[in-house]
Parts: sequence; C-alpha cells; structure tokens
Amino acid sequence: LTGKVVIYQKDFSQFNDKWFEKQFGRLERDFIAKKLSAKIEIVRAAFEIATKAHKNQTRANGEPYLIHPLSVAEILLDEFEIVGMFKIYENISQSKRADRVKREVNRYADEILLSAIFLHDVIEECGIDGETIRQAIFNKLKELFDKKDIAYAIADIISNIVNILTKSTTEELASDEKHLEKILDTMKYIQVLKIGDRLHNHRTPRYKWTAEEAMAYLDTTRAFVDKSRAPDKVKNIFIEKVNNLYTSELAKR
Repeated sequence: LTGKVVIYQKDFSQFNDKWFEKQFGRLERDFIAKKLSAKIEIVRAAFEIATKAHKNQTRANGEPYLIHPLSVAEILLDEFEIVGMFKIYENISQSKRADRVKREVNRYADEILLSAIFLHDVIEECGIDGETIRQAIFNKLKELFDKKDIAYAIADIISNIVNILTKSTTEELASDEKHLEKILDTMKYIQVLKIGDRLHNHRTPRYKWTAEEAMAYLDTTRAFVDKSRAPDKVKNIFIEKVNNLYTSELAKR
C-alpha cells in the first residue's frame, strides 16, 4: 500500500439524540435477552453521562463521538459475547460478611464493563477527571440499591477502569506502546475492553493516515492482542475481523 488511507465522508446529520436513544434501546434489549437478571440502569447511567460529556464532539472522520463508545459496547456484547465471561473479583467467599459487597459487585460485572466502555474516552477527550466520573455514577445509582455501599463500589470500579484505559499525559507513558504495556499489567477483562476499542478504531481509522501509520497502528495492536490474557475466542475474532478490513498485503503483516 502507498499513499493515504481513504476515508469516505458520510452524512452524519441523522445521528441526533433520538437516533442515539434508539440505538441504546436496541442494545438494552439485546443485553436483557442475554442476561435476564440484568440491571440495565447501571449501563444507562453511564450512557447518559457519556452523552452529555461527548455532546457536539466529533471524531476525526466527522462522525459524532458517541458513535464510538456505543459501537464498542455492541462489539463487546454481540461479537465478543462477554456476558458471563468475567468476574470483577475472583476467589471470594460466598458466605463471609466481609465479602458481601464483592459478591454483589460480581453480579453486575457485565453491566460494569459495558458502563466503563461508554465512559472510556471521557477523561482523555473531554477533560473530566476520574473523581468526577465516580461521583456522577454514584449519584445516578445511589437510589438503585438498598445499600449505598454497593452503588459506591460499582461507581469506584467503573471509574478505576476508565482511568486505566486513559492514556497518560506524562512523557514516560504517552506513547501508544507504553499505554498498551500498562494495560497488559491489569486484569484481563480490561484487556478485552481495549481490544474491542481497537477493533472499532480499525473500522474507523484516523482521517489522512498514511499507509505506514495505519500499518504501525495495526502492528502495535496485534502485538498487544497476542500478549494479552484475553480469551482465545476474543483474540481470534479480532484477528478475523481486522484481517477482513485491510488489503491482503496489510493483513498478512
């Protein structure tokens, strides 16, 4: 490949608040069909925060920014099929009172991961700090649970995941490689979120990327996926989908 990666401009006028609400409603129904006990209010809280944070914000190709987290959530739910795949806490007692909050949190692991992906770019793209995210989620969830410590624990975990997924602004960690290395040292469910994020980024590459830049981004991502502790199913889906996106010369690298 030589020259620039071509991005075909679309008419984005249809992507208004009504359209996003309709798309989220579809995701809600899909999630509930996959998890009958789903507490969709947790995910909706994150969606509402993300909608407000990314209001009037666009990506490099001109599309409304909210399309990105919504699309990644759909990848996680429909393509990676993460429902029931992870627990936030492993090896906890099913009876000890001290583990009560952790047991409750594990019941909502899927909701937590989808919520985190809706908010994963809010710090980096909108300048909102992790504590503000934590408080905003808690304020929306505190009436949802009989015990507020559950709402706080969920808000705290979502905020922590978003912080991990946010690229550092310091010189030491600002490079893409360093950012991904940091994520490799975290929980495997965060690595799966990042793989979903990268898959959608490859589907909507940055405007005016050269072929060399696109190749470097692909190579960095594939190295991350290979080193990650993501389930083989997720890795294989990523490889298959990305290979289908590029010409054979690029995909074989």
